[in-house]
Amino acid sequence: MGLNNHPTVKRYNERKASATLHSTPLKLNARDLRTMCLEAGGDDVGFVEITRPWLADHKEAILNVFPWTRTLVSFAGRINRENLRSPARSIASLELHQVEERLIHAARTLASALERKGIRASTPAPGFPMEADHWGNGTMHMVSHKPIRFSFGRGIYQIADNVSIFCSNY
Repeated sequence: MGLNNHPTVKRYNERKASATLHSTPLKLNARDLRTMCLEAGGDDVGFVEITRPWLADHKEAILNVFPWTRTLVSFAGRINRENLRSPARSIASLELHQVEERLIHAARTLASALERKGIRASTPAPGFPMEADHWGNGTMHMVSHKPIRFSFGRGIYQIADNVSIFCSNY
C-alpha cells in the first residue's frame, strides 16, 4: 500500500480539495446563520457587530485575541430552574455545567461548519476565567460573554448560561 492510499493521507487530500471550493469566504445572511446556530444546539442565539458602541470597552481585548472578528454570536441555553434553585449546591452546579457543556459543543459545531464554508470562527473559553496573567488588569477573562449577550438585546444580565463565538465574514 502506497502512502497516498493511507487513510490519513486520503482524508487530508479530501479536506484540501473541499477547502479549495470555498477559497473565497462566503457571506451568510442572519436567517441562515441563526438556523445553523439553532441546529448546532443553541436554544437561543443573537448576533452583534464588533462596532456596536456597547462593546467599545471590550473591542480592543477581543481584537487582540481574534483580530479578524467582525461579528459576535452568542448562544444561550435553557436551564432547569428547579435544579438551579436547589439548596444543594451539587445539583445547581451540575445543571450549570451540563448546559455549559452543551453550549460549548454547539459553538464548536458552528465554528466547524463556518470553517468548512471558508468563514473564520473561534470559540473563546466560557466559564471560570483562566487568564491569570491578566489579574492586575482587573479581569482574567479573555472575553466577557455577558456584555456580548446584553448587546444584542436579550435583557439585563440574567441567570442564563451563554457561550460566544467570533466570526469574520458575517
